[in-house]
Amino acid sequence: MSLQIQATRPDGGNDQVHLLDLPDECPQCHNKVSPERGQAFINRESRYSNKIVAVLFRCPNDKCREAFFGYYSQGNSPSHFVLSKTAPVNHRPVIFSETIKNISADFVKIYDQAEQAEELGLEQICGVGYRRALEFLIKDYLISKAVDEEQKEAIRKEFLGAAISTRIADANIKGVAKRAVWLGNDEAHFVRRWEQKDLNDLKRLISLTVHWMDAEALTDQLYKDMPDASEATDTSTF
Repeated sequence: MSLQIQATRPDGGNDQVHLLDLPDECPQCHNKVSPERGQAFINRESRYSNKIVAVLFRCPNDKCREAFFGYYSQGNSPSHFVLSKTAPVNHRPVIFSETIKNISADFVKIYDQAEQAEELGLEQICGVGYRRALEFLIKDYLISKAVDEEQKEAIRKEFLGAAISTRIADANIKGVAKRAVWLGNDEAHFVRRWEQKDLNDLKRLISLTVHWMDAEALTDQLYKDMPDASEATDTSTF
């Protein structure tokens, strides 16, 4: 949905602008909405350097009714503007399973802080936060499987890539974790190796790593609860 509106310039005058899209989710209650629109402002000196037009919206949800801004950057023509972000955002943390929380409470905490940095538009530092969260997840996962304190200490000191390559047995966890580290390193280094990938790809790989860790834990528990017939005392068949 697009909209033609009058936007107030810093000098008090008005310009006609064409908003090519409107917010479809309230950043406060996170419900899908068609927001009520208020005044629009043109601010070429905003601290949001790539946000040229700010439009005041209000959530129509009776349980919310909070106001928020939609920030628009210039599109393909001087009068066309594309939605870049909405703010302020009421942070809604990712819910991780008890398995992941038990493996690494630090991962959950660091991931949440990285996500909050991303919501604030701090895209230059949130990637490093996600990379740090990933390291804690993998190291804590490996430590949880270590047989003694000597092995745990070796894991703590080992480079992350080496730990993944030599210590993770599950092929799915190893494959996605390795690639997540590649993209995480890109977020921390001056030169990017994977130019075609971005922060969303890193988050997807972390999510997949979490998924396969959850799947491994659930599978192990299932095997314990339902041992193979050849391992049970009763070997009768159906």
